[in-house]
Amino acid sequence: MGHTINMDHRQSKRHAINVMANLLCENTSHPAQVLDISKGGAKITLAASTLDKDSEVQIDLPFLNELDATVIWSSGQSCGLRFFDDQDRLNDFLYNLAIYGVCGHAE
Repeated sequence: MGHTINMDHRQSKRHAINVMANLLCENTSHPAQVLDISKGGAKITLAASTLDKDSEVQIDLPFLNELDATVIWSSGQSCGLRFFDDQDRLNDFLYNLAIYGVCGHAE
């Protein structure tokens, strides 16, 4: 059986989201669905592939463009990412998501 991951240690609130994205790992693009996101990372499901734990990736999200991340857990086609950088863009993205329910900036 698989092991259970303790999620109580999270430092950032997760926001449920249903957004398509692309992951780039070792010059290969992987279509993915982002299930939830926080300042620190995201949970994704890959369309037709898997990624190994500790893989370094770039995730291309709508309105955010590419962010560097590492795979911190992987189970089948689902995996968790930890973001490396650009906390200001992530904070803006999450603010808009929480306030307006959308990923882009309010008009």
